[in-house]
Amino acid sequence: MKLIQAAVTISLTCLLLILGTLEVGLRWKSKVSTAAVVTGTASEFDAPIFDMTHYTLVYNRSNMRTAKVNTNSLGFRGTRELPPTKSSSVKRVFVLGGSAAVGMNASSDETTMPAQLEQFLNQHVGEKVEVFNAACAGFHSTQDLILLSTKILSLNPDLIVVFGGGTDLNLSMFPNWSPGHHELMRAFEGQVTHPWYEHSHLYRRLSEVRSRTRKPVPPTGTFHPEAVATYLTNVSRMAALSTGLNVPIVFVLQPALAVSHKVKTPREEQLIEEMLARGQMPK
Repeated sequence: MKLIQAAVTISLTCLLLILGTLEVGLRWKSKVSTAAVVTGTASEFDAPIFDMTHYTLVYNRSNMRTAKVNTNSLGFRGTRELPPTKSSSVKRVFVLGGSAAVGMNASSDETTMPAQLEQFLNQHVGEKVEVFNAACAGFHSTQDLILLSTKILSLNPDLIVVFGGGTDLNLSMFPNWSPGHHELMRAFEGQVTHPWYEHSHLYRRLSEVRSRTRKPVPPTGTFHPEAVATYLTNVSRMAALSTGLNVPIVFVLQPALAVSHKVKTPREEQLIEEMLARGQMPK
């Protein structure tokens, strides 16, 4: 009996030592990767990858470097940092939004919409303008509102542009949608507001491996009518916050080819057919 107890004790001790070693190793690796610049190749990323954060749940990883995508220390797309002191001769513009605004699938930082906006403004405005791409792939208006109030307004903006609307509608097609939430955001939320045992880096790594084997939740193919009301409410709140600080804010509704009345090009028709076949838009 004593031999069995001793064997069990030794086995449990070895198991705890192995798990502890793995936990320490993963924590060290995470600390090093967070402090270091993220590198990669053009084939690895077509938009900034995420880090789990509070408030917005996810945001672009900071100091990312690849052939196509870069971010600065704040997670904004591009390598330019915000100067510690704002120059009175430079106008500062921030663009918020989701994948279209951040430039998902763009060939480089310079070909994103915010970068093109900066070029246009500097060509047609009599002052120097710097446009910072603060968008994040997958963001909806609730996250835009949170980002605006917790980060952007403290950075002394001269103008804010919110390019969105499409993500709010598209995400409302997922099952069990509710205003500000959907199945994907609940998954993120569960990783941020986690119980004590989920603070373990080993647990998180095993959860990531398990999540890769799960099939994605298919959309229903129908927009939820409350999504429009939620979007308009968030727009009103962003406008109130911004104008209350005398910062102009512009809202740009993301174009939707599928429901527009414009004459579509053959390429646009092809894109719509591909998205319908994948269930990415309602029929």
